[in-house]
Amino acid sequence: MDDKKVERLGRKVLDAFTRRITDEIFLYLGRDPELLREYQELVQEYSAHGVNAALGKMITRAYALENDGMERRPVSPLLKKYSRHRLDWKKVTAKDGKAIRKSPYDDGNLFAEKKKKRRPAAPRPKAPKKQPGAPEQADLFATSDDPSGDTESREK
Repeated sequence: MDDKKVERLGRKVLDAFTRRITDEIFLYLGRDPELLREYQELVQEYSAHGVNAALGKMITRAYALENDGMERRPVSPLLKKYSRHRLDWKKVTAKDGKAIRKSPYDDGNLFAEKKKKRRPAAPRPKAPKKQPGAPEQADLFATSDDPSGDTESREK
């Protein structure tokens, strides 16, 4: 068997399927009565756009795909448009042909949020040291007739 020919066919099939994977998943959703009922309840509670966008993001992350433009003529009646996807074959396979790309859900938790990298907190500036002979802060607001900085006597 010619492995190169099989690989070319496999890439063609996976590229074509990946491009329309969102449409295929929504077609599947529309054919399953229980899933469709749950989907419709969520659409009533939130909105079709909100539910579809959330599911679309999950598809992208679950299969570690990259966005590749917009499809404006979906087959699924549940969609008005959706993001097409593609595989980055350089990331999917190494030179020896072994898979190297992992899904962010390889730990089995599909619904977990991506962990964001935290930046270290910026160091806070230190308060300047008091210079000998510098005026007290209350003195900064004192008027020439009240050198003590007593503001209560001015408010009366």
